[in-house]
Amino acid sequence: MSINYILVENNLTSDPDDYTARVQPVGTAELKDVIERIVAQGSTVTRADIVSVLEDYHTAIENLVLEGVNVNTPGANYGASIRGVFEGQADGFDPGRHQVRAVVSAGQRFRKAVQN
Repeated sequence: MSINYILVENNLTSDPDDYTARVQPVGTAELKDVIERIVAQGSTVTRADIVSVLEDYHTAIENLVLEGVNVNTPGANYGASIRGVFEGQADGFDPGRHQVRAVVSAGQRFRKAVQN
């Protein structure tokens, strides 16, 4: 396994010899591809069961975040943030001025797997 990359000039520094790496993906996998990989790895669970469990998994995470809970899993951490300016401490949420945004970051297991 390897991650392909190219080097491009780093325009954030003044040194013309500074370069930064840009990852070059070899493809894109969707949920159906992940499910096929699980099956190919020899899972004893049926494809239909995997689809059902993963749907329930994603729905549970969404509902927990919508209830104001941060969700930390080995693969990713999920939460919400609010964007916009509040006019004083007593100002309330106004959908015309504020946005609720999804926040997702790498979970500890996924971070370690990529680093190693």
